[in-house]
Amino acid sequence: MASAIDFRRLLLEERRRARREARGAAASPPPASASASASASASAPAAPPPVPPVPGEEVPPPSHLPPDVPAALRPEAHSLPPERVGEVHYVPEYLPPSFARGLERWLLSLPEAGGGEGRAGGSGPGPGPGPGPGPGPGPGPGPGPGPAGRWTRLRHAGRRVALFDGRRIPLPPPLAEISASLAQGGYFPASHPPNHVLVNSYGPGGGILPHTDGPAYLDRTATASLGGDAVLRFRRRLGTDEIGLRSPGEEEDGGGSGGGGMDVLLSGGGSLVVFAGDAYSRHVHSIAEAGASGGEPLAETTSGRCGNCPPGVVVRRDRPRISLTFRHKLEGAD
Repeated sequence: MASAIDFRRLLLEERRRARREARGAAASPPPASASASASASASAPAAPPPVPPVPGEEVPPPSHLPPDVPAALRPEAHSLPPERVGEVHYVPEYLPPSFARGLERWLLSLPEAGGGEGRAGGSGPGPGPGPGPGPGPGPGPGPGPGPAGRWTRLRHAGRRVALFDGRRIPLPPPLAEISASLAQGGYFPASHPPNHVLVNSYGPGGGILPHTDGPAYLDRTATASLGGDAVLRFRRRLGTDEIGLRSPGEEEDGGGSGGGGMDVLLSGGGSLVVFAGDAYSRHVHSIAEAGASGGEPLAETTSGRCGNCPPGVVVRRDRPRISLTFRHKLEGAD
C-alpha cells in the first residue's frame, strides 16, 4: 500500500531548491535595470527577490549591521536640489544587500492580524482644519493598523501595514539597529531618535495617495525601500483658500521641471530617502499607481522633475515593494 504523500515536506524541499538557485543567481552579476543604466546613483541593479517564506515558517531576523555601515549623512553627496523642495536627502544603498534581503524575508514572514482592518498611524487624507489632499486611501489618524508586529490588510488601499511603536514595546533588533544608525549617522538628532516604524507592503504597481505625516511626529521622516523600485512625488501642499479648487501640486503636473515639486526614484535594494523641514511641512508626498497597457509590464517614466535621475528613465513596477518609515513620535501623541 502506498504511503501518504507529505506535501509539506515536498514544499519545503522545493523552497530549498529555489533558495539554492537564487544564491546561484546572486553569485553572478544580475543584468542592470533601466534605471540603473540611466543613472548609477539613482538605482542599483536589481537583485533576485528573496524566496518567500513557507506559511508558518519561522524566519530569523537578519544578522547585525556591520559597524561601518550604513553611511553617515553627507549633505554634499546625499542632498537633492533644494531649489525644488527643501531638505530631501537620498542614499542609494543605505542598507547592505545581504541585510536588506534578510530584512525583507523576515518582514514577509510576520503573521497576519485577525479581525477587521485598521488605519495606518499618521495624518492626512481625512477631514480636518488643515490643508489636506482630500479623502482617499492614505495614512490617517486612528488607533493604528493592529497588534504590534502583525500585518493588517487595508482593503480600501490595496496594501498591508505593520506597526512597531517603540514607546510601548522595544523595537525588534533589526529595526532598533536601523533606528540607532539613523541617529548616529546624523539623519535624526541624537535627542530624538526614531521610536516608531510603519511598514507598508505594496503589490506590483501599488501606490499611496498624497498625504502628510502630520504633527504627531518630529518633522523628519526616513524611509527605506525593499523589493521593487518606485517614484516618490513631492507636491506643494494646498493653502486653506485653495482646498476644493485644485489638487495638491496641480500647477506642477504638466510633466516639466518647473513648480515647487520634485520626484525621487527609490531603489528597492535598500535605499533611504529622508525629508524634513520644507518637504515635511509644506508638501504632500505620494507614489502613483502604475498601470499596464497593451500587455506591457507595469512601469512609469521619470520626468524632468526627478531630483536624482534624468528624465525618460523607465522604472519597472512589476515587483512587490516594502517600505519602512522611521519617525520619532512626540511625547503625548496618541
